[in-house]
Amino acid sequence: MDFFDSHFHLVELVKAAGDSQLDFGQIHGCSCALDPGEFEIMEKICQKNRDILPAFGIHPQNPDEKLLPYLENLLSNRRIAAVGEIGFDFFSQEDRKNRPAQEKVWKRCLNLAAEYGFPVVIHNRKAMDMIYSSIKELSHVPAVMFHSFPFGPVEARTILGRGVDAFFSFGKNLLRGSVRNRECIKSLPLDRILLETDAPFQTLGPEPFTKSTDIELVYREAAVQCRAGFEDFVEAVGNNFLRFFRRSPYLHSSGNDASSTFIASTAVT
Repeated sequence: MDFFDSHFHLVELVKAAGDSQLDFGQIHGCSCALDPGEFEIMEKICQKNRDILPAFGIHPQNPDEKLLPYLENLLSNRRIAAVGEIGFDFFSQEDRKNRPAQEKVWKRCLNLAAEYGFPVVIHNRKAMDMIYSSIKELSHVPAVMFHSFPFGPVEARTILGRGVDAFFSFGKNLLRGSVRNRECIKSLPLDRILLETDAPFQTLGPEPFTKSTDIELVYREAAVQCRAGFEDFVEAVGNNFLRFFRRSPYLHSSGNDASSTFIASTAVT
């Protein structure tokens, strides 16, 4: 049975757990990098492991506009499958002080994604108002994934109702018993749900790190919350992942062995 992990950090995972985490077995997914050095390492691993798609973003906790030319280069050369994670983080006072820089980088990242036709992966904490104010820009990108969506059913329905081709990804907060996450995933159409580990982050209790194989635990809990048969649920979420990333020029690049192998090794119904 194949599982699709919509968001994790491959290089950080290897640092935390060692090379054993490179044996993904029946796990496919998208790994995010947040600086050029991390991306270069990740890309080499992705070229060897055809089941992993690479993404690059400018994280709101480090809204460095000097990274924008690097991002544009990756887009113009179709070296990434998605722009992300990008977005807003107003959780701490220090991050809130960076609001102007976050806004500037966010707008430029969205413009680049729209210009080159790439989907985006969004990180958002305490800033849903910024998403609402960016609805027009979000509607211009091929697809939007809300990584570890921290809000509720009303916010999700509002985004969908405003014409954004949005997918909502849930992780180990479901296992933690997050009422908001559970209510949200139950309220969503099945074709809008994605699942993730955010590995090696988003740990539970005394866990030293989140493992790649924890994605199965997330799937099982999500299926329970959605009152769905497990095998049918796994297939549906996998198809959602593929629908999202098939919007990316990366999977349609001529001469891109990794992308062609990924398409061939996975099925869309």
